[in-house]
Amino acid sequence: MVEDREILDEDIQVLEHSQMVDVAEKENEEASEALKAIKKRKEALEQRRTFELGKLLDNEETDFTPERKQEAEKKLSAIDQEMLRLGGEEKEFQTILGVKKEYMEKEMKLLQIDKEELEKAQKKDLEIMNDKDASPYEKDAAEERVDWRDKEIRRRNRERS
Repeated sequence: MVEDREILDEDIQVLEHSQMVDVAEKENEEASEALKAIKKRKEALEQRRTFELGKLLDNEETDFTPERKQEAEKKLSAIDQEMLRLGGEEKEFQTILGVKKEYMEKEMKLLQIDKEELEKAQKKDLEIMNDKDASPYEKDAAEERVDWRDKEIRRRNRERS
């Protein structure tokens, strides 16, 4: 009984680990989307900056007053400040994504090892269930573990959907 409980506890840990990796993958996708939004905002600001700079440099307009020049310079300064802020955010997200990618790769390797161990345990229990020399108690315990793993895997798959 104690051994069966230990096996089930290990199986639970494997499945929980799998769920943590799924959550990390979703967070990684969200960070990637945020990074894309930052890049789009930077592109729009760069276009706006080009427009404002063009206005500033095109001082041949008849109504180009010192006030308009000052206004254009303020706009350029504000755009430059926003670009700096977005550049910092972009670097921060890139750092986060790099760390998360590294974490995900490590976790995926661990998950693969856990999955292989779970498959081995499942195979071993199926062999016990089909072993004509195994005791009824061993067969029942193996069958319970197999059923439990199958139910738990189905439940976790439904949670991910």
